[in-house]
Amino acid sequence: MSACFLVYHRLADHGANRRFHDVAPALWERHLDRLAHLGAAPMDADPLLRLTDGRNVALTFDDGTADHLDAARALDRRGWRGVFMVPAGLLGESGRLSDADVAALAASGHAIGSHGWSHRRFDQLSERERANELAASRDRLGGVTGSAPVWLAPPGGLWPAAATAQALELGYRHARGTAWGVVADGWQERPETLLPAFVLSGRVGPQALAWLLRARPGGVFDRLARMKEGVKRLTGEAAWDRMREGIRR
Repeated sequence: MSACFLVYHRLADHGANRRFHDVAPALWERHLDRLAHLGAAPMDADPLLRLTDGRNVALTFDDGTADHLDAARALDRRGWRGVFMVPAGLLGESGRLSDADVAALAASGHAIGSHGWSHRRFDQLSERERANELAASRDRLGGVTGSAPVWLAPPGGLWPAAATAQALELGYRHARGTAWGVVADGWQERPETLLPAFVLSGRVGPQALAWLLRARPGGVFDRLARMKEGVKRLTGEAAWDRMREGIRR
């Protein structure tokens, strides 16, 4: 069955300081309630949820911010697991998870993935720099949790073709991007595939979430993703980010 990867960043409500991808804690709880209404249940082999109709959903979290501890506790209350993508070189910084936090997440059954070492975009690094980021992150997270991560989320979802071989050689098995879409069945056996996902914002309510979960591989979101990437190439990342923040305000 297909899998829908959902991407959360900060779970926060900072008023005027709120970023586009911030999701208020109250809204996050409503997302969880909607998933429960759809019959979400944990799967044994993967940190995914299976809905009543057979669709699979993965809850993933980027950037390793301290509020992800609260996200994990909400999942723990339901017996669910998430995938926490951590920029390992930023552990312990203000507002971010510590080594002990990451160890606790892993001990609770959550998957710990790499979000690079320094959160630098992989497409702006040399092959050697990128290899160092991937290796250093995997080594530190493995040392913290006792098990080297197999999950990877490139910062910004930007993934040069040359990075695939580097990641596989180092032991990563699943790379999740940020291009809109749903991944087709059999993705576990295709480690060279950058998994599509839906990056959630504070504007995505429970009804919109349920609508996203009805997406299918090769459907309208795949076409929208290609259009979005085309716009980003024309405008540049900085202009795209300014436009996105303007929409939020």
